[in-house]
Amino acid sequence: MSQHNLNKDIPIKKLREAVLGRDWPTFSRFRYLIGDLGAVCIIESLNLEGYALGDMPTDFLCFKHCKMKNVSFNGKRFFPMSLWNCNAQNIDLRNTNGMLFALNSDLRGAKFDETTQLVVNNSDVPSAFKNCKLDDEFRKFLTAQGVIFDFPSHYSIESYAFGEK
Repeated sequence: MSQHNLNKDIPIKKLREAVLGRDWPTFSRFRYLIGDLGAVCIIESLNLEGYALGDMPTDFLCFKHCKMKNVSFNGKRFFPMSLWNCNAQNIDLRNTNGMLFALNSDLRGAKFDETTQLVVNNSDVPSAFKNCKLDDEFRKFLTAQGVIFDFPSHYSIESYAFGEK
């Protein structure tokens, strides 16, 4: 699996316009021009505070150093999606399903409910959170689902989250 950082591989202006304008056909076109299905797409250093991203294509997507306070993924399926060094306070994960990997991110105030499913049945890789700020209630919810709070030491988060050795 390969990784592509859109901030370096396509003009940042076009990326910002597509993501910030929630123009998902354009976003998908850029994303799949630089890497095939299954390639990790890294979105870096965007301010997405308050955005409703439930209709964003999120498979093999990594948000890195993004401001994501009050972002909503309500109703979204992601497989997988990562948050690295993000401020995602009050993120809305209600009615979501998929594998989520978070590293050094602030998820205090996360919204979740009985429809939030962050462990995919029949998957050998559960969602994982490492060095994240979490409310006690959210941590208990994640623990009950089987989410882990560390990665094996021989893996980097990239390899753990996206299956690379």
